[in-house]
Amino acid sequence: MKAVASPWLAILTAAATLWAGAPAWAQVGLTATVASDIRFRGLSLTDGRPALTLGAAYDQSSGFYVGGAAMGEETYHDGLQLLGFKENLGYAFRQGQGLSWDVGLDNENLTQYGAGGRSLHYSEVYAGVAANGLAAHLYYSPNYFTSGYSTLYAELSGAMRPADDWRLFGSVGALNYVSAPYGQGGLATRYDARVGVARQLGAVELKLEGTLAEPLPAYPAGQSPAAVVVSASYFF
Repeated sequence: MKAVASPWLAILTAAATLWAGAPAWAQVGLTATVASDIRFRGLSLTDGRPALTLGAAYDQSSGFYVGGAAMGEETYHDGLQLLGFKENLGYAFRQGQGLSWDVGLDNENLTQYGAGGRSLHYSEVYAGVAANGLAAHLYYSPNYFTSGYSTLYAELSGAMRPADDWRLFGSVGALNYVSAPYGQGGLATRYDARVGVARQLGAVELKLEGTLAEPLPAYPAGQSPAAVVVSASYFF
């Protein structure tokens, strides 16, 4: 637990500073989430283990937004360890009738304990459009989880509210390798899908979702193509 206390305290302190200093026309949100797994585009980042995420987001009425999160993983042998950090910033161009465009930048630094402590890092730029509960985005990364691999990722996502405090959501995506180190070309396009339901109970959101990814990477071994993830989030 000592390994994660300091960086998590730092992100909470920064989030509290944003909250205190935010002008009236801006929104700041803090979130704590406990999940049975962290799946990214259908693949587990936590070796199928439980995880804790502390996040902060800042959103201006002008369209500018920025966010960050610290993630921890319940490892097999060492208890709760820091999985890593992620940050994003962007700008949304809001138009009439619910239409919006956005551009931004994502960045993540992670440690994959199930793969012997392998370090993972990537940055992405993205652009997208959203309207009437549907969104389409295209992401480009010059260093997808390791140097030498550049990728394009296309995603279509959607959400709807069939009743008060209930939300249905889903997404499909395709990851294509634009370039790879010499001798490792021809990597197959990977497809993923996600579908789930969320229930809002005051400041708490309970979520159940199923994920699928094909084909699976050769390393690390033991990944499951499909999984069911349950989580609970508290919004401050």
